[in-house]
Amino acid sequence: MIFEGDSVVKPENFAPKDSGFVRFAIIVFVRRVYEWMKAAMLDRIIVEKEESIIGAKRFFATKGGLAVFHSYFGAPATVALAEALIATGIKNMLIFGEAGSISPEVNIGPSSGSNICYQRGRNKLPLSTPEL
Repeated sequence: MIFEGDSVVKPENFAPKDSGFVRFAIIVFVRRVYEWMKAAMLDRIIVEKEESIIGAKRFFATKGGLAVFHSYFGAPATVALAEALIATGIKNMLIFGEAGSISPEVNIGPSSGSNICYQRGRNKLPLSTPEL
């Protein structure tokens, strides 16, 4: 059933208010990747916060307008974080993480879960493949 009218949750209510200078956001699932990126940018970081944005464990931003977010693991948390960032006006975003199988009986292959494709005019969910 689809309801008309206002949504119950508005991403802009969870959006950071002081992130207008961010021009490009990177969302990562894995802490070691976050820490690696942070170490590479250490002399340019102007803000770093923990647990201050929905879906993010921590983030840092540089004076050049790059922000790196360590997301809680999984598509639902990442989508909540992406929605909050989009609501702040961030239009350029890269999201990446790790995927695989914890059991040899489960094949790695097509999946969609709760992934969302944010490309304009696209109605299909992106699928992962072993070739990627």
